[in-house]
Amino acid sequence: MADKCTVICVFSNKGGSGKTTIAVHLALAYAQIARTALLDVDPQGTATEWLKRRPPERKNPLAVPCHGRDAVERALKLARAEGFTFVIVDMPPHATAQIAWLLQEADLILVPTRPSAADLVTIQQTVALVHASKRKAGFILNAFRPQLVEAKEIAPLLAKHNLPIIGFLGDRIAHSR
Repeated sequence: MADKCTVICVFSNKGGSGKTTIAVHLALAYAQIARTALLDVDPQGTATEWLKRRPPERKNPLAVPCHGRDAVERALKLARAEGFTFVIVDMPPHATAQIAWLLQEADLILVPTRPSAADLVTIQQTVALVHASKRKAGFILNAFRPQLVEAKEIAPLLAKHNLPIIGFLGDRIAHSR
C-alpha cells in the first residue's frame, strides 16, 4: 500500500489573487523533499507552461495539465497509486461542479487573498465552497505589505469568514519571476 498522498488545492474564484504563483512555488518547495505533482486545472495552463521553462536538471514537480473532471480523477488516482507524497492543485478562478468535487478531495485548501477591496467583495462565494467541502482551509495573504492601512484592516474582515490566516507572502517581484 502506498504512503499517504497529501492533496493541497489552491483556490479562489477571483482571478489575479495569486493562485498559480502560490501553487507553483509550493510544488517546487515540496519537490525538493518528496515526489510532488502539480495538477494544472486552470484552463489557461500557466503553471504547466511556467514549469516547462525550468531547467530539467533541477528537482521539479511533475506538471500535469488536467482539463475536465475525468482528467483530474485519473491524475489523482495515478498520483496516489504511484506513491506521490504531495499533489498541489492549481484551481481555475471560477465556481463549477468540478470545483466543488475537487475541493472534497483536498486535505488542505489554501485561499489566496490580496488585501484589497476587490478581493474582499468576491470572497464570499469562495468561502462558501470551502466551508461546504468540510476540509481544512485557511487564507494566504498574498502581495502583503504590512505597512499599508489595508494590511491592518484585512484580518478583522477575514475573521468574519471563520477561516484562519495561515500565511503571508510579501509583495515581491521575485515571486512573479
